[in-house]
Amino acid sequence: MFYKIELAMKKYWDTGFLRTAIISLLFLFYGCKSSHMVCSWNHPSINLTHFKKVLVVGLLGDKDDPLRQDMELDLASALNAHGMKTCSAFEKFGATSFQEKDAIPALFEVKDSTYDAIICIVLLDRKKETRHIPASYHYYNNYNNYNYQNGPYFNAYNGFQNYYSQSYSRVYSPGYYQTTSSYTIEVVVFDFPRDSILYYAETKTKNPRTLDVMSTEITRIVTQDMINKKVLPSLK
Repeated sequence: MFYKIELAMKKYWDTGFLRTAIISLLFLFYGCKSSHMVCSWNHPSINLTHFKKVLVVGLLGDKDDPLRQDMELDLASALNAHGMKTCSAFEKFGATSFQEKDAIPALFEVKDSTYDAIICIVLLDRKKETRHIPASYHYYNNYNNYNYQNGPYFNAYNGFQNYYSQSYSRVYSPGYYQTTSSYTIEVVVFDFPRDSILYYAETKTKNPRTLDVMSTEITRIVTQDMINKKVLPSLK
């Protein structure tokens, strides 16, 4: 019986059906995720649940308030689900908070509070690249078969007329332009007010469907990494 199954699978593999199906499934599984973890680090003895009150601060630029709000709230909600008391700086102090260039005035906003840890979400890099995609064209012959039967004479099939048409299409067809966008975002946990780094993660996102989807993906990736590193307990 197993021999027949093996033969059937080999048949489908040889015909390309099984290979196509597997590649399609892999594409659906990985293609829907635009974000991934680049690197991460944590202090060996850190356990975020030991902190009584945590503030999430997004440093994402003046023009990215919606992204800042999404990322702060998403990460705060995820950490609260693990038993932590976490809040968003955007929600607590407003959209204009933490916009000072110097860290000292920014820390005064937290000085009188009871936060014992601060999590910074920082937009390290954002790029947009535009490249030209040439128009597609089709070769009717390959080099080895060129004029094999008809000799060196030009004709409509494999001669000058066909060569000219293909060359014209390559040079003068407009094609189209494709724009790709990428984001590099890091998440850093500080022990406050002792000001020491406890956890660091760098993520990269390419062509996110929307910014709120990117926020959800990064939150999931970072929290899962924290769980893997025993920084957070897993939810059961």
